[in-house]
Amino acid sequence: RSEKKLKKRVPFWLTVVIVSVFGAVMALPLMQL
Repeated sequence: RSEKKLKKRVPFWLTVVIVSVFGAVMALPLMQL
């Protein structure tokens, strides 16, 4: 039960970081164009 809570907690901030980086990477080429 403890592992399930940890696994569910990690993807939350990890997803936010990935989305933030993904958005920045996609916005960079658009700004250059």
